[in-house]
Amino acid sequence: MKNNHNDIDRGQFTDPIFFGRKLMFLFVIIAVLAGCSWYFLSRQVLVITPVNSSGARIILPLEDNNQWYLSYTHSVQQTVVDECFKVQANNTFIMYRTRYSSFGVGLPFLPGEGEILYLPNNTMQLDLKKPRVFPVVKLWTGVEAKAKLVTGQSILPLYEKYPTGTLVQISTCKRYQAYSQ
Repeated sequence: MKNNHNDIDRGQFTDPIFFGRKLMFLFVIIAVLAGCSWYFLSRQVLVITPVNSSGARIILPLEDNNQWYLSYTHSVQQTVVDECFKVQANNTFIMYRTRYSSFGVGLPFLPGEGEILYLPNNTMQLDLKKPRVFPVVKLWTGVEAKAKLVTGQSILPLYEKYPTGTLVQISTCKRYQAYSQ
C-alpha cells in the first residue's frame, strides 16, 4: 500500500489537512448563511391586518429608506391624494408630506402647516412643518376610495385585497417579529 495522504482508503480521505479545510469551509458557509438570515429577518416590514374581520394578514418589505405612502381618491374632491409616511425607530410612523390636486376638506393647505410646492403634473405637494405621528395607520377599504399602499416600486391595492368596508390596520416591526406574531 502506498504511503500518500491523497490516497483514498475505503472511500474516505485520510489527510488531516483535508478535514481542517472541510471544517473551515463549513464554518464559512454557516457564517454566511447566518449573516444573510439575520439581515433578511431584521429588516423593517409593514404589516397589514384586517381588524375584526377575516382576511389574510399581509407582510410587505419596506424600500426607499423606510418610506411608503397611501394613495386614494378623496371622498369629497374626487381627486387622488397621497399621504407619505416614514417609519421611525420606535415602530411608529410620521406623515411628513401630502400630495393632491385640489384643496379640500381635511387636506392640509394653510401656510402655517408647511410649504406648498406646485408640481408640473397639476398637483401640489405639502411638506408638513410638524409631521403627524401615528402608532398605527387605520383605514376602511372601498372601491370608491381605491386605497393603494405603495412601497418603492410595489403597489398593493388594498381595495382589491379586502372586501369593501374592512377596517385595515397598518403597523411596522422587524420581519422576525412579524412572522412570530
